[in-house]
Amino acid sequence: MVIVNQSMAKDCWPGQSAIGKRMHVGNPRKELPWATVIGVVADTKMPRDEPSTDQWYTPMEQPATLYGSGTPGNLSGPPSGYITMRSALDPEHMIETLRSTIAGIDPLLALQEVRPVTDAISVMEAPRHFNTDLITAFAAGALLLAITGIYAVMAFSVSQRTQEIAIRMALGAQRGGIAKLVLVLGAKLVLLGCGLGILGSLAVSRLVRSLLFDVSATDPLIYLQCVLIMMMIALLASTLPARRAASADPMRALRST
Repeated sequence: MVIVNQSMAKDCWPGQSAIGKRMHVGNPRKELPWATVIGVVADTKMPRDEPSTDQWYTPMEQPATLYGSGTPGNLSGPPSGYITMRSALDPEHMIETLRSTIAGIDPLLALQEVRPVTDAISVMEAPRHFNTDLITAFAAGALLLAITGIYAVMAFSVSQRTQEIAIRMALGAQRGGIAKLVLVLGAKLVLLGCGLGILGSLAVSRLVRSLLFDVSATDPLIYLQCVLIMMMIALLASTLPARRAASADPMRALRST
């Protein structure tokens, strides 16, 4: 008897039900028995971003003939394996209880790497966590640079247009209109930057696809969210230059130019 995962069922028996099918592991000329598929289970893959592979499961008490060890007349079990347990006890007490129980059954039985599943997953996912943290740090730095850059550009633009703003105000332009003028300029610059950024992101989408899990490298919703976030940042970074432009004294500005 053998249980296969969904990937193996699709690869070996496409368009058919795997239940009741027979399989043989290794060289088909080996004199090993054929196993009958009695069930199909979901794919299990660790790490999670790796592609699914063909997997099968056999009972512990079943002879290990699928792996080439043993024959119907001379059966043997697998040399090693994993035991998964669920308990309400905390991990430290559970490990001690498990070791004492195993020692009571067979003192010579080796029990290695006893640890909670969360620790095992953390160790396995550690490289990806590091990459994620590193990318997050770079993204935060880029966001800070974007805020600083937008503020610097807007402040410089306002300083260069001091005479124009003074003339507009002298001709009757309202302070709210002046502030709106500066904010609209900042929004236009950000939209231009977002457009160039989207084009660059599409160009390198194939490179970053391997770093993503269950997320498309060209997801339109993510692009829309990024544009909205940058627009909010642009408005915040342009607020101070807009207030300065709106509160400027037109007479003083004209005299200083």
